[in-house]
Amino acid sequence: MARTPKSLARGQLATTGLTLIYTTPAGINTPLKVLSITNTTTVSLQIDVYASDGTTDFLQARVTLPAGIGQRRRFYTFDQDVLNAGETVKLQADSASAFNYSLGGAEVEL
Repeated sequence: MARTPKSLARGQLATTGLTLIYTTPAGINTPLKVLSITNTTTVSLQIDVYASDGTTDFLQARVTLPAGIGQRRRFYTFDQDVLNAGETVKLQADSASAFNYSLGGAEVEL
């Protein structure tokens, strides 16, 4: 069983809609480590983090990041949370192009 630590997702939210950032591949379990978010604006903004089982989106965290370009928060730690094949992580922000994100963890072959 191979375990590959990696950056699972990295990017910028381009919309205020619910945005899929990671899907666990078939035949894989994904232990999640940390989601880092950077507020790239000069105003305080809110972002929501969801985990989905493929059918339902479950709100995991709602965080307000303070004003300040480059304000970075390691705000959400997935304490031994594991995604199964087909499960996802999604984000939704109250302002488009205001947040950069990075999701870290590992992919474990079954």
